[in-house]
Amino acid sequence: MHQHAWAVRNNGQASAAEAMFLTAWELRSRALGPNAPETLAGLNDLASMIERAGTLKQAQAMFETLYKEYQNSAGSQSQETLAAGHNSALCFHNQGRLREAGDMYRAVLGTSVKEPGPHDEGTLKPMSNYAATLDHGGRSDEASAMYHRALSGYKHVLGFDHFLTLRLRVNMASLLKQQGRFDEAEIMLGKCLERAIFLWGPEGAETMAYLYKMGEVWQAKGDLLKARDAFKKLADGLAGDLIGRLLVPRWIDSWAAAEREMGHLTLALEKSREAYHHFGQMLGWYDPYTLVAANDYAEALQAVGKHRPGVGPVRSM
Repeated sequence: MHQHAWAVRNNGQASAAEAMFLTAWELRSRALGPNAPETLAGLNDLASMIERAGTLKQAQAMFETLYKEYQNSAGSQSQETLAAGHNSALCFHNQGRLREAGDMYRAVLGTSVKEPGPHDEGTLKPMSNYAATLDHGGRSDEASAMYHRALSGYKHVLGFDHFLTLRLRVNMASLLKQQGRFDEAEIMLGKCLERAIFLWGPEGAETMAYLYKMGEVWQAKGDLLKARDAFKKLADGLAGDLIGRLLVPRWIDSWAAAEREMGHLTLALEKSREAYHHFGQMLGWYDPYTLVAANDYAEALQAVGKHRPGVGPVRSM
Protein backbone atom coordinates (compact mmCIF):
# COMPACT_ATOMS: atom_id res chain seq x y z
CA MET A 1 0.00 0.00 0.00
CA HIS A 2 2.87 2.37 0.78
CA GLN A 3 4.26 1.97 -2.75
CA HIS A 4 0.79 2.42 -4.18
CA ALA A 5 0.50 5.67 -2.21
CA TRP A 6 3.68 6.93 -3.86
CA ALA A 7 2.32 6.05 -7.29
CA VAL A 8 -0.92 7.91 -6.54
CA ARG A 9 1.05 10.91 -5.23
CA ASN A 10 3.20 11.01 -8.36
CA ASN A 11 0.00 10.98 -10.41
CA GLY A 12 -1.07 14.24 -8.73
CA GLN A 13 -3.84 12.77 -6.53
CA ALA A 14 -2.74 14.38 -3.28
CA SER A 15 -5.80 13.68 -1.10
CA ALA A 16 -5.99 10.01 -2.10
CA ALA A 17 -2.23 9.62 -1.54
CA GLU A 18 -2.45 11.16 1.93
CA ALA A 19 -5.23 8.73 2.92
CA MET A 20 -3.16 5.78 1.68
CA PHE A 21 -0.02 6.94 3.48
CA LEU A 22 -2.07 7.25 6.68
CA THR A 23 -3.46 3.72 6.33
CA ALA A 24 -0.02 2.28 5.54
CA TRP A 25 1.50 4.03 8.59
CA GLU A 26 -1.27 2.77 10.88
CA LEU A 27 -0.83 -0.81 9.61
CA ARG A 28 2.94 -0.65 10.11
CA SER A 29 2.45 0.77 13.61
CA ARG A 30 0.25 -2.16 14.61
CA ALA A 31 2.32 -4.84 12.90
CA LEU A 32 5.87 -3.62 13.59
CA GLY A 33 5.52 -1.13 16.45
CA PRO A 34 5.46 2.69 16.41
CA ASN A 35 9.26 3.07 16.51
CA ALA A 36 10.24 0.51 13.89
CA PRO A 37 12.32 1.99 11.02
CA GLU A 38 9.63 1.14 8.47
CA THR A 39 6.97 2.80 10.63
CA LEU A 40 9.03 5.97 11.08
CA ALA A 41 9.70 6.09 7.33
CA GLY A 42 5.96 5.83 6.75
CA LEU A 43 5.32 8.65 9.23
CA ASN A 44 7.85 10.83 7.40
CA ASP A 45 6.10 10.32 4.06
CA LEU A 46 2.72 11.01 5.66
CA ALA A 47 4.04 14.21 7.29
CA SER A 48 5.44 15.36 3.94
CA MET A 49 2.03 14.89 2.31
CA ILE A 50 0.27 16.75 5.11
CA GLU A 51 2.78 19.60 4.83
CA ARG A 52 2.23 19.84 1.08
CA ALA A 53 -1.51 20.07 1.75
CA GLY A 54 -0.87 23.12 3.94
CA THR A 55 -1.71 21.56 7.33
CA LEU A 56 1.56 22.79 8.73
CA LYS A 57 0.98 22.53 12.47
CA GLN A 58 0.07 18.85 12.20
CA ALA A 59 3.07 18.18 9.96
CA GLN A 60 5.28 20.10 12.39
CA ALA A 61 4.29 17.84 15.28
CA MET A 62 5.05 14.75 13.19
CA PHE A 63 8.47 15.98 12.11
CA GLU A 64 9.40 16.87 15.69
CA THR A 65 8.35 13.36 16.78
CA LEU A 66 10.50 11.88 14.03
CA TYR A 67 13.48 14.03 15.00
CA LYS A 68 13.35 12.85 18.61
CA GLU A 69 12.77 9.20 17.72
CA TYR A 70 15.61 9.12 15.19
CA GLN A 71 17.94 10.80 17.68
CA ASN A 72 17.17 8.06 20.19
CA SER A 73 17.30 5.14 17.77
CA ALA A 74 19.87 6.15 15.14
CA GLY A 75 21.89 8.93 16.77
CA SER A 76 22.16 12.66 16.12
CA GLN A 77 24.41 12.21 13.07
CA SER A 78 22.21 9.78 11.16
CA GLN A 79 20.84 10.78 7.79
CA GLU A 80 17.28 10.19 9.05
CA THR A 81 17.77 12.44 12.10
CA LEU A 82 19.24 15.27 10.04
CA ALA A 83 16.48 15.01 7.44
CA ALA A 84 13.76 15.10 10.11
CA GLY A 85 15.40 18.13 11.73
CA HIS A 86 15.65 19.88 8.39
CA ASN A 87 11.98 19.15 7.61
CA SER A 88 10.97 20.43 11.04
CA ALA A 89 12.95 23.66 10.52
CA LEU A 90 11.43 24.16 7.07
CA CYS A 91 7.95 23.65 8.52
CA PHE A 92 8.67 26.28 11.20
CA HIS A 93 9.85 28.67 8.47
CA ASN A 94 6.72 28.14 6.37
CA GLN A 95 4.61 29.08 9.38
CA GLY A 96 6.58 32.30 9.83
CA ARG A 97 8.14 31.00 13.07
CA LEU A 98 11.60 32.16 12.08
CA ARG A 99 13.30 32.03 15.48
CA GLU A 100 12.34 28.39 15.97
CA ALA A 101 13.33 27.61 12.39
CA GLY A 102 16.74 29.20 12.93
CA ASP A 103 17.29 27.26 16.16
CA MET A 104 16.55 23.96 14.43
CA TYR A 105 18.67 24.76 11.37
CA ARG A 106 21.63 25.61 13.61
CA ALA A 107 21.19 22.35 15.52
CA VAL A 108 21.17 20.36 12.26
CA LEU A 109 24.12 22.23 10.75
CA GLY A 110 26.13 21.95 13.95
CA THR A 111 26.11 18.20 13.40
CA SER A 112 26.04 17.83 9.63
CA VAL A 113 29.03 20.08 8.83
CA LYS A 114 31.16 17.62 10.82
CA GLU A 115 29.53 14.45 9.56
CA PRO A 116 28.63 13.82 6.71
CA GLY A 117 30.56 17.02 5.87
CA PRO A 118 30.13 20.57 4.51
CA HIS A 119 29.73 19.51 0.87
CA ASP A 120 27.19 16.74 1.46
CA GLU A 121 23.69 17.38 0.13
CA GLY A 122 22.36 16.73 3.66
CA THR A 123 24.34 19.77 4.80
CA LEU A 124 23.82 22.01 1.78
CA LYS A 125 20.02 21.82 1.83
CA PRO A 126 19.60 23.05 5.43
CA MET A 127 22.36 25.61 4.82
CA SER A 128 20.46 26.99 1.84
CA ASN A 129 17.15 27.07 3.69
CA TYR A 130 18.74 28.59 6.80
CA ALA A 131 19.96 31.41 4.56
CA ALA A 132 16.35 31.97 3.49
CA THR A 133 15.27 32.11 7.15
CA LEU A 134 17.96 34.69 7.89
CA ASP A 135 16.80 36.62 4.82
CA HIS A 136 13.15 36.63 5.88
CA GLY A 137 14.21 37.70 9.37
CA GLY A 138 15.85 40.84 8.00
CA ARG A 139 19.43 39.65 8.60
CA SER A 140 20.48 40.32 5.02
CA ASP A 141 24.27 40.40 5.51
CA GLU A 142 24.27 37.03 7.29
CA ALA A 143 21.85 35.65 4.70
CA SER A 144 24.05 36.78 1.80
CA ALA A 145 27.13 35.15 3.31
CA MET A 146 25.24 31.90 3.93
CA TYR A 147 23.74 31.92 0.42
CA HIS A 148 27.17 32.30 -1.19
CA ARG A 149 28.60 29.58 1.03
CA ALA A 150 25.80 27.21 0.01
CA LEU A 151 26.07 28.22 -3.68
CA SER A 152 29.77 27.38 -3.71
CA GLY A 153 28.99 23.92 -2.35
CA TYR A 154 26.09 23.31 -4.72
CA LYS A 155 28.13 24.31 -7.78
CA HIS A 156 30.92 21.98 -6.64
CA VAL A 157 28.71 18.99 -5.85
CA LEU A 158 25.66 19.30 -8.14
CA GLY A 159 26.44 21.87 -10.83
CA PHE A 160 25.18 25.36 -11.60
CA ASP A 161 21.87 24.29 -13.21
CA HIS A 162 20.85 21.46 -10.87
CA PHE A 163 17.32 22.02 -9.55
CA LEU A 164 18.55 22.54 -5.97
CA THR A 165 21.10 25.09 -7.17
CA LEU A 166 18.35 26.83 -9.13
CA ARG A 167 16.22 27.13 -5.99
CA LEU A 168 19.14 28.68 -4.17
CA ARG A 169 19.76 31.15 -6.99
CA VAL A 170 16.08 32.15 -6.93
CA ASN A 171 16.32 32.84 -3.20
CA MET A 172 19.46 34.89 -3.77
CA ALA A 173 17.55 36.94 -6.36
CA SER A 174 14.86 37.58 -3.76
CA LEU A 175 17.52 38.93 -1.41
CA LEU A 176 18.76 41.24 -4.17
CA LYS A 177 15.18 42.48 -4.51
CA GLN A 178 15.02 43.17 -0.77
CA GLN A 179 18.23 45.19 -1.09
CA GLY A 180 16.70 47.29 -3.88
CA ARG A 181 18.92 45.77 -6.57
CA PHE A 182 15.98 45.13 -8.87
CA ASP A 183 17.78 44.89 -12.21
CA GLU A 184 20.25 42.31 -10.85
CA ALA A 185 17.38 40.33 -9.33
CA GLU A 186 15.43 40.39 -12.60
CA ILE A 187 18.43 39.17 -14.62
CA MET A 188 19.16 36.34 -12.17
CA LEU A 189 15.53 35.25 -12.06
CA GLY A 190 15.23 35.42 -15.83
CA LYS A 191 18.06 32.92 -16.20
CA CYS A 192 16.50 30.64 -13.59
CA LEU A 193 13.10 30.83 -15.28
CA GLU A 194 14.62 29.99 -18.65
CA ARG A 195 16.26 26.89 -17.17
CA ALA A 196 13.08 25.91 -15.29
CA ILE A 197 11.00 26.04 -18.45
CA PHE A 198 13.56 23.77 -20.14
CA LEU A 199 13.48 21.29 -17.24
CA TRP A 200 9.81 21.26 -16.23
CA GLY A 201 7.88 23.19 -18.87
CA PRO A 202 5.98 26.48 -18.48
CA GLU A 203 3.28 24.90 -16.28
CA GLY A 204 5.61 23.00 -13.94
CA ALA A 205 5.23 23.70 -10.22
CA GLU A 206 8.85 24.83 -9.91
CA THR A 207 8.52 27.12 -12.94
CA MET A 208 5.39 28.69 -11.48
CA ALA A 209 7.15 29.31 -8.16
CA TYR A 210 9.96 31.12 -10.01
CA LEU A 211 7.44 33.18 -11.98
CA TYR A 212 5.92 34.29 -8.68
CA LYS A 213 9.32 35.52 -7.51
CA MET A 214 9.72 37.40 -10.78
CA GLY A 215 6.31 38.97 -10.26
CA GLU A 216 7.46 40.19 -6.85
CA VAL A 217 10.47 41.86 -8.47
CA TRP A 218 8.30 43.54 -11.10
CA GLN A 219 5.91 44.74 -8.39
CA ALA A 220 8.77 46.16 -6.34
CA LYS A 221 10.09 47.95 -9.45
CA GLY A 222 6.66 49.47 -10.04
CA ASP A 223 6.02 47.47 -13.23
CA LEU A 224 2.53 46.63 -12.02
CA LEU A 225 1.10 45.38 -15.33
CA LYS A 226 3.77 42.69 -15.66
CA ALA A 227 3.43 41.79 -12.00
CA ARG A 228 -0.37 41.59 -12.17
CA ASP A 229 -0.26 39.42 -15.28
CA ALA A 230 2.22 37.02 -13.64
CA PHE A 231 0.17 36.65 -10.44
CA LYS A 232 -3.08 36.26 -12.37
CA LYS A 233 -1.55 33.60 -14.62
CA LEU A 234 -0.42 31.66 -11.57
CA ALA A 235 -3.76 31.81 -9.79
CA ASP A 236 -5.73 31.00 -12.96
CA GLY A 237 -3.51 28.00 -13.76
CA LEU A 238 -3.99 26.08 -10.52
CA ALA A 239 -4.56 22.37 -10.92
CA GLY A 240 -3.68 18.98 -9.46
CA ASP A 241 -1.16 18.84 -6.66
CA LEU A 242 -0.76 22.63 -6.51
CA ILE A 243 -4.25 23.15 -5.11
CA GLY A 244 -4.16 23.41 -1.34
CA ARG A 245 -0.48 24.34 -1.08
CA LEU A 246 0.62 27.35 0.95
CA LEU A 247 1.97 29.08 -2.16
CA VAL A 248 -1.53 29.46 -3.57
CA PRO A 249 -2.93 32.09 -1.16
CA ARG A 250 0.37 33.96 -1.42
CA TRP A 251 -0.12 34.15 -5.20
CA ILE A 252 -3.70 35.33 -4.76
CA ASP A 253 -2.77 37.91 -2.13
CA SER A 254 -0.02 39.32 -4.36
CA TRP A 255 -2.45 39.47 -7.28
CA ALA A 256 -4.89 41.39 -5.08
CA ALA A 257 -2.19 43.85 -4.00
CA ALA A 258 -1.20 44.53 -7.62
CA GLU A 259 -4.84 45.09 -8.63
CA ARG A 260 -5.27 47.49 -5.68
CA GLU A 261 -2.18 49.47 -6.68
CA MET A 262 -3.56 49.70 -10.22
CA GLY A 263 -6.88 51.02 -8.90
CA HIS A 264 -8.94 47.90 -9.70
CA LEU A 265 -10.57 47.94 -6.27
CA THR A 266 -13.52 45.55 -6.70
CA LEU A 267 -11.31 42.71 -7.95
CA ALA A 268 -8.65 43.57 -5.38
CA LEU A 269 -11.19 43.25 -2.57
CA GLU A 270 -12.47 39.92 -3.88
CA LYS A 271 -9.01 38.37 -4.21
CA SER A 272 -7.72 39.82 -0.96
CA ARG A 273 -10.68 38.33 0.90
CA GLU A 274 -10.06 34.98 -0.81
CA ALA A 275 -6.38 34.91 0.22
CA TYR A 276 -7.21 35.95 3.80
CA HIS A 277 -9.71 33.13 4.20
CA HIS A 278 -7.32 30.59 2.67
CA PHE A 279 -4.59 31.50 5.15
CA GLY A 280 -7.02 31.46 8.07
CA GLN A 281 -8.26 27.99 7.22
CA MET A 282 -4.80 26.59 6.56
CA LEU A 283 -2.79 28.21 9.35
CA GLY A 284 -5.14 29.76 11.89
CA TRP A 285 -5.69 33.38 12.82
CA TYR A 286 -2.47 34.04 14.76
CA ASP A 287 -0.08 32.80 12.09
CA PRO A 288 2.10 35.61 10.61
CA TYR A 289 1.02 34.81 7.04
CA THR A 290 -2.65 35.14 8.05
CA LEU A 291 -2.00 38.42 9.82
CA VAL A 292 -0.24 39.85 6.75
CA ALA A 293 -3.17 38.76 4.58
CA ALA A 294 -5.59 40.28 7.10
CA ASN A 295 -3.73 43.59 6.84
CA ASP A 296 -3.90 43.42 3.03
CA TYR A 297 -7.63 42.68 3.22
CA ALA A 298 -8.10 45.63 5.59
CA GLU A 299 -6.30 47.91 3.12
CA ALA A 300 -8.59 46.68 0.34
CA LEU A 301 -11.65 47.34 2.51
CA GLN A 302 -10.37 50.83 3.29
CA ALA A 303 -9.68 51.50 -0.40
CA VAL A 304 -13.35 50.83 -1.29
CA GLY A 305 -14.60 52.90 1.65
CA LYS A 306 -15.73 50.05 3.92
CA HIS A 307 -14.59 51.42 7.27
CA ARG A 308 -17.22 49.76 9.49
CA PRO A 309 -15.67 47.44 12.13
CA GLY A 310 -16.87 43.90 12.58
CA VAL A 311 -14.80 41.73 10.25
CA GLY A 312 -13.65 39.07 12.71
CA PRO A 313 -10.80 36.61 12.53
CA VAL A 314 -10.91 33.54 10.35
CA ARG A 315 -10.93 30.41 12.47
CA SER A 316 -8.92 27.36 11.43
CA MET A 317 -10.77 24.14 10.76
